[in-house]
Amino acid sequence: MNDGIISSNTITTGNASSIEVAVTGNLSIVNGGKISSTSFSGANAGPVKVRAGNISIDGQNHDTGIFSKTRAPASSGNPGSVEVAASRNLSIVNGGRIASDTASIADANTVKVSAGSITIDGQGSDYTTGIFSIANYGSFGNSGSVEVTASENLSIVNGGKISSATITKGNAGTVKVNAGSITIDRQGSDYTTGIFSDANPGSTGNAGSVDVTAIGNGSITISDGGRISSGTFSAGDAGTVKVSAGNIAIDGKGSSFLTGISSQAAPGSSGNAGSVDVNAVGNLSLVNGGVIDSSTFSSGSAGSIKVSAGNIAIDGKGSSFLTGISSQAAPGSSGNAGSVDVTAAGNLSLINGGAIDSSTSSFGTAGSVTVHSNSLRLDGRDENGNSSQISATATAESSGQTGSVTVTANDLTLSNGGQISIENNANVEGSVASALTPTLITVTAPRITLLNSPHAITTESTGNVAAGSIKITASDTLQLDPSGITTTAFEGNGGAIDITAGLLRLDHSQITTSVTSRENGNGGNIRITADSLILNTGFIQANTAAANASGGDVSITTQNLVASGNTLFLGGSTPHTFQPGVFGINVIQAAAPTGISGTVQISTPKLDVTTSLVGLDTRLINAQVARRLCENTRGSSLVPVGRGGLPLGGADFLSPGQISGIGFVTSPSVSLPTVRASLRTNAFTPCLAAL
Repeated sequence: MNDGIISSNTITTGNASSIEVAVTGNLSIVNGGKISSTSFSGANAGPVKVRAGNISIDGQNHDTGIFSKTRAPASSGNPGSVEVAASRNLSIVNGGRIASDTASIADANTVKVSAGSITIDGQGSDYTTGIFSIANYGSFGNSGSVEVTASENLSIVNGGKISSATITKGNAGTVKVNAGSITIDRQGSDYTTGIFSDANPGSTGNAGSVDVTAIGNGSITISDGGRISSGTFSAGDAGTVKVSAGNIAIDGKGSSFLTGISSQAAPGSSGNAGSVDVNAVGNLSLVNGGVIDSSTFSSGSAGSIKVSAGNIAIDGKGSSFLTGISSQAAPGSSGNAGSVDVTAAGNLSLINGGAIDSSTSSFGTAGSVTVHSNSLRLDGRDENGNSSQISATATAESSGQTGSVTVTANDLTLSNGGQISIENNANVEGSVASALTPTLITVTAPRITLLNSPHAITTESTGNVAAGSIKITASDTLQLDPSGITTTAFEGNGGAIDITAGLLRLDHSQITTSVTSRENGNGGNIRITADSLILNTGFIQANTAAANASGGDVSITTQNLVASGNTLFLGGSTPHTFQPGVFGINVIQAAAPTGISGTVQISTPKLDVTTSLVGLDTRLINAQVARRLCENTRGSSLVPVGRGGLPLGGADFLSPGQISGIGFVTSPSVSLPTVRASLRTNAFTPCLAAL
């Protein structure tokens, strides 16, 4: 159908005419109608300008809209620019289009659209619906830029698109969108929905950048497979993606289609993914499969991700797909994953399996992960058992190089399986394993609370690669109840743990560096510096199970050391098994059953037990500071008690051995100086008296 206002050209030397349409009221283009300038020769198509109060373009499953085109593959003619302005509303539905496209060796031209409010709704049409600049099949040119402005609302739904794309040797153009508020919702459509710049299959050019802004701190909502994206399916690179708004909400709604903000190098391509930069002045939420992502499925690398917001909430809500902020080098690729940098000025929460992650399943490396927040909470798991986590990962398919993880907050809580981790599942040749660099988790917060999370802060290597290390600084308190700070290796060396804290309290919790294989791997070192260390069934272990290997060294410097029931196992070559829930079993050791046990050094200005207790081969420490439990004098001393010593007093604890017959010798609680009296108590209440 060729109804409408049309300028076309079939003469080699003549250009198609320009078209300008101005309507003060309403303009309606329907059912194959067109305002178009088209060149079928070597000449140029003309520019097209349309202005009206309200504009409606309804394709009704026909090629309908406002165009400037070239249709001579061997010609050098350019399509003209397209400018459309509606002072009030613009509606593009059911296959309607505004486009500049080229099938010649020349470039497509720019497309500029402005209106008060804009609606783009595919309505299930088989024709593409939206605003485009395209370098088509047979072309050698670039597609043009696309610029869309809506002073009020922009809605893109059900297969609608704003896009610059290349299907040829040229590059795709940039896409820039500004609107008061933006809604992108696939609504179950079979067609991609959103804002794109793509280098499509068959092209060799690069995708363009995408820049989307909700002006005046407006909101952006992306749901059910909607996307803001730059991607490459070719030899070229994907472009950068930048999104800014007052508030951003991304809700996958369980869709099997990627929902969110992304730059990707797709399978079959050889280019790199672009960087992604997202800023929300107020709130950013990612829910039920919503993502911010830069990934590679090609021989190229993924891009970096930078996200900042006032508050950030990431909630998996039972989705079987990743929910969160991620850069991945996917299986089958050979490039690197990108770095991930997330900043929340206020609160950052990850729940129900929400994640911030950089991972590699390729020959390339995982990227670094950096998270800054005022208050940070990681809680729970998703329906598949995946933890809410901040992580850097190298999978079994990778070459084994993980990235580092750095977390900074004022208050940090990990609960119910929440996790900060570096995980390495690679098993590589010995020469490759020795060349890899173990990476580091760094966590800094005045107050850190770990609740019901056995591996709350952890590095793990399940192959033959060394585990990463952990460095934690908590200037006020670090409390584990019951939880773990762990490094675990299989056949590689264990990672080190370095903790600096004001008060460090282990309630039925453990700090361990371990090697589980019986073949190879030395235990990692543990260094703890704390004003006060409280062990209430607390285990600190640097063990290895490997034959002829060495346990790690344990060094503890503290002003005050309090152990529940005044029971403490120290050293020994036989690893003790962690027994949470059993009162008064406290262990510090660096065991190597068939190798060389590591050294254990404990020093406190008030109670220096280093020289007398190291190497006692797991015997119980029996010492009472002051004969009366709550006596506060300057003349206190270590007094041996128990079997063969002084008789028990009425205020003394009964040890688990006396209750269950397992042979422990009892001794009373230790009273040590300067422990904060505001501490909540669990199964024991140490006397807090100043010596």
